[in-house]
Amino acid sequence: MLRTLLLALCGAGLAAAVHAQEPIRFARTPDISPDGQQIAFSYLGDIWTVEAIGGVVRPVTMHEAHDLHPVFSPDGRWIAFSSSRHGSYDVFVVSARGGKPQRLTFDSAADLVCGWTPDGSQVLFASTRGTGFPPGMTLYSVPARGGAERVLPFPTAKDIAIAPKGDAVAYVAGPGLWYRKGYRGSSNDDIWLAAPDGTNHRRLTDFNGQDASPMWSPDGKRLYYVSEHFGTSNIVFRDLSNPG
Repeated sequence: MLRTLLLALCGAGLAAAVHAQEPIRFARTPDISPDGQQIAFSYLGDIWTVEAIGGVVRPVTMHEAHDLHPVFSPDGRWIAFSSSRHGSYDVFVVSARGGKPQRLTFDSAADLVCGWTPDGSQVLFASTRGTGFPPGMTLYSVPARGGAERVLPFPTAKDIAIAPKGDAVAYVAGPGLWYRKGYRGSSNDDIWLAAPDGTNHRRLTDFNGQDASPMWSPDGKRLYYVSEHFGTSNIVFRDLSNPG
């Protein structure tokens, strides 16, 4: 998810064109393809792609509902996204070239895409299906071809990123339900590490401001995330190959 925020920082400068080369303003929730060649993003309620070097954007979805949070599959052939086309947000998968999306979740709660498993077999998402009030987030996986959902073994997590080799997980956890810019206190989120089976939890950050949106480097040796440690939101990293 960090790559989404990283790209969002430069979204205002995106000069791709839609309809007679009009500049795009306020593109949202971008994601970059695994090969670095394409960017997917939400604009005017649909999912679009554009070459990373700029150019003419291409629609992936066209629907009167709201589509957002596109995330490329590890092989770059598919895009998972969330859509309100059936009322609440559900998880969908569509070819990166466009076509008819396949609906993967059918709950009345909001299901927001987080990412994929490294092998591309599962889509990860956060859902407000909790029974408490106000509802918190619960993380799930669902087969990319459709099937039964599974609750992930990280009950306090709000967002998740699986290491490229599948041998570790970084997740976001904290008691707060809403983010408030500049807030300092115990309700902010931190980054945690764990084994994929939900054991071996280790707190990576303990800053009393916000730490969120983890993303692994391709070799799994670094973890990038967004932190307010330096006053405003900045991209920082931890070298996990050197625990000291």
